[in-house]
Amino acid sequence: MNDWTGRVAVITGGASGIGLAVARTLARRGMRLAIADVEVDALQAAQECLTSEGAEVLAVPTDVGDPEQMEALAARVRDECGPVSVAHLNAGVAGGGGPIESLSTEDWAWAFHVNVWGVIHGLRVFLSDMKRHDEGHVVITSSIAGIICSPQAGPYHATKHAVASIAETLYRELHAEGSGVRVSCLCPGLVDTRFPSSDRNRPAALETPGREPLAPEQRDAMHRAVGEIFARGATPERVAECVDAALEDGRFWIYTDDVHREAIAARHRALETGELPPTTFGALDGY
Repeated sequence: MNDWTGRVAVITGGASGIGLAVARTLARRGMRLAIADVEVDALQAAQECLTSEGAEVLAVPTDVGDPEQMEALAARVRDECGPVSVAHLNAGVAGGGGPIESLSTEDWAWAFHVNVWGVIHGLRVFLSDMKRHDEGHVVITSSIAGIICSPQAGPYHATKHAVASIAETLYRELHAEGSGVRVSCLCPGLVDTRFPSSDRNRPAALETPGREPLAPEQRDAMHRAVGEIFARGATPERVAECVDAALEDGRFWIYTDDVHREAIAARHRALETGELPPTTFGALDGY
C-alpha cells in the first residue's frame, strides 16, 4: 500500500526520538496518529507539537509492558481513530549495564518488561484486526544490537535479539498465510536521541534492592558521556526516512547506516563455519 492518506498509525515510544520522528513523517503522508508513551509530559508536548504542524493526534499515556494498559490503548485507538494500518512497536529502554554476573533480576526484568513484552502485547492487541482487514504494516524496533553482540549490555542484546526473532517469525507466518499484512524489523545503529538516559523512566518496583543509586551529578555525567557517543550517530529523522522507505517497498530488514555491515557479516560467517564468535563490535568503530 502506497496511499496512507486518512489511515491510522499507532506508535509506541512516540513522545520523542525515533517514535516522534516517524510520527512526523507519517503525518506528512496524511496519516492520523495515535502515539503512546510512558512519559506523560513529553507525550503532551509531542501531541501539541504534531497538532500545531497540522496532524490529527491521539496521545495515550501507556506502559507498554502492562497488558491492561496496552489493551486500553488498543480500545481507544479502535474507538476514536478506527482500524490501524501501521503499528510501530517502538518503545525501548537500555536495560541494566555491566558484566553479566553483576546484573540483578530487576535489571533483566526492566529490559524485558519494555523491550520484549511491549512488542508481544502490541502484537496481541493490534495484529488480529490488521489480519482481519488483510492489510497494513507492522514495524518492530529491534536494533543492530539485535543482530550482533557487545560486552556490558546483556539485557539489551537479549531483548533486541528476541524481538528480531519475533519479527522474523511473524514474517514467515504472514507469508505462509498469504496475508496482506507486512512486517519490518528496524535495526538502527547509534541514533542521536535521549535513549542513553532511558533509566529516567525505570519504575521503582524494578530498581535493584540494596543497590546504592548514583548521585545525581554522577548520573548526569554518565548520561552526558554516553550521549556524546550517540550524538555521532544518525538523526531520528534519518531513521524515519528509512522506515518510510520500507513502508513503500515492503522491506523486512531496515538498516539506518552501513557502519555495521562487516560486523554482521563476521558474526554470520562464524555461525556458518562454527568458528568462535568475533570479539569486536562495529557500532562505535565507524563513528
